[in-house]
Amino acid sequence: MGPDAIAGSAAQKNGIPILCENNYSEWDAAIRAFFLYIGFLDYVDGDTNPPSELNSDTFSRYKEMKQKAAGVICQSLNTNNRAKFITRENEKNPLELYTAISSYYQSSQSKNQARIFCTLLAVKFNDKELEKFISDIRIQLMNLNSVGIRVGKPPSVIDISDELLAKIIISKLSEGYDNLKRMIYETRPLETAKVVSKIDDYIRDSYSSIKGSDERQQVKTESAFKVQNYPYCSNGIHNPSTKHSIEDCRQLKRNNNQKAQKNKNDKKKANSASTNQETTFEENYSSSEEIPVVRYSKAFVTKCNSENLNPYLDTAASSHMVGDRRAFMTYTEKYMSVETANGSQTPVLGHGKVQFLSHHKVILLHCLHVPDLAETLVSMGKLWKAGFTILKTNQSLFSFQKQDFVLMNGKVTHNLFVLDLKICFPKLTVASMIKTPELLHKRTGHPGNEVFKRMYPGVKIPKFCEACALSKPKQLPYKDDFSCFKLIYILNKKLDTGAEIRDYIQEVERKHGSCIKVLVNDNGGEYINSELQDFLNKKGIKMQLTAPYSPKQNPISERGNRSKSKKARTLLFTSNLPTNFWGEAVVTSTFLENVTPCSSINNKTPFELWNNCKFNLSRLKTFGCRCYVNIPKIL
Repeated sequence: MGPDAIAGSAAQKNGIPILCENNYSEWDAAIRAFFLYIGFLDYVDGDTNPPSELNSDTFSRYKEMKQKAAGVICQSLNTNNRAKFITRENEKNPLELYTAISSYYQSSQSKNQARIFCTLLAVKFNDKELEKFISDIRIQLMNLNSVGIRVGKPPSVIDISDELLAKIIISKLSEGYDNLKRMIYETRPLETAKVVSKIDDYIRDSYSSIKGSDERQQVKTESAFKVQNYPYCSNGIHNPSTKHSIEDCRQLKRNNNQKAQKNKNDKKKANSASTNQETTFEENYSSSEEIPVVRYSKAFVTKCNSENLNPYLDTAASSHMVGDRRAFMTYTEKYMSVETANGSQTPVLGHGKVQFLSHHKVILLHCLHVPDLAETLVSMGKLWKAGFTILKTNQSLFSFQKQDFVLMNGKVTHNLFVLDLKICFPKLTVASMIKTPELLHKRTGHPGNEVFKRMYPGVKIPKFCEACALSKPKQLPYKDDFSCFKLIYILNKKLDTGAEIRDYIQEVERKHGSCIKVLVNDNGGEYINSELQDFLNKKGIKMQLTAPYSPKQNPISERGNRSKSKKARTLLFTSNLPTNFWGEAVVTSTFLENVTPCSSINNKTPFELWNNCKFNLSRLKTFGCRCYVNIPKIL
């Protein structure tokens, strides 16, 4: 039997796990509980002082207890940890042993902390496994605490901002949980414990809402809302379940005077046909007649393909409602909610114009974007207020008309008014029409909040950018010097440096008609060659050399290199591109710095000073976004 197995069997008798690299939290809790049970805890906490008389029985007892406590700790370590922590000096001292182990696993400079934190960041979210996600998050938070990473609010002494960690957890949720994200953000200030609690509440509410529903699997093929009718009288028979009395029953009166009623209806139809007058749906009922009232209950549905579904005409909808975000021609974000008949709230994310296609194009204004809606609903009240009337054209067909103009047709299917319309999805263009603050922040290379505010006045600052939080962890203690226009060249080898410098000097002279006076470099070997020196002497350009490894002598260039590298890392991180695109990322970051306002030049951009014109920010696209090239046919 090996040494680990022997130690393991001894430790398992006491219920203490063998300490390895990833179970310190479990080991620490178990060994402290065991020491508390047998009365040894004071020996590892340093709360017990040795007796004053060294030759007494009390001192012998004290020494024996210390050795037993140290033996328990030694038995609970694997081979690697015994070699790492046990020495001749501390093998009989439980306080020193326990302190050495705890300081290693709880040290702020330990690699174990970095590994645990990276494990938290690597937790992935699956749309179908919200419970597993929050369980993994809770385990990783416990691991953070076990290795000594303190999470809290400034200005307390902490290792990680509680708000930052909460935002990282929220950012891992997919777009399908945007409503949950908004609910969490409304409870500011954000706290990790509060975020975990909110997600737990959301899971419980979802279970309670769909528990006992036998119709969940049928929702995909049914309407967005199920229809329920109040009891009413029909076929000349009074229904006792209704609220009106038998004396006031219209069905009985209609049965008693059925012939007169039939003649009256025939006369109305004849007048309507002769004068070409349109009748509305509500004219079939009088004010005192019992009308079936439609009530809706919220359906928990999955996303459907709205491209192949016809809209429904809804008499109870106060607005047109569309569930597919792609259907909107124009879109304005506006967070609100609509209330259904059962009192539940359905979130609305925005509104805009939606185009439908029938025998002609139909554009409906102020359509609400309701993501939880599985079907598209067209409000009959909206069309009625616009002056359109519904006309029955056949046994199951109807149309909406205004004078001689037919807006749309439809068909009654299973007592539902199905419109003969198809959503006309806007074609994707080269540029995205909807420019959110997050998209503009990505396009401009993740600038700071103050710079972003100057670039896009009136646009709200993005709430949180995970790429910025992970890629910009440090700040320099001094401000950047005056920012001039910068150009960067990607070289295959250092021998090309001289040729690129000559091309750059000639380009500057052609563009501005001015001569370069001084060329500053760090005395690198690529700058020291006879061809470049002869060219500079011919042009009358002085070469100013700085001491190697002395960035303070050339702060503009060195600070610019740091800034470009940081922005390039951010671009690669947010675009998920491999590192072989590093050169393109650096070139892009340099270009974005040139079009970014700088406070040292009165909030102007280096591009504006260099070219005497402002840069058109609408030309910016997100680094790493997908694009398509149109290859025309050869004529």
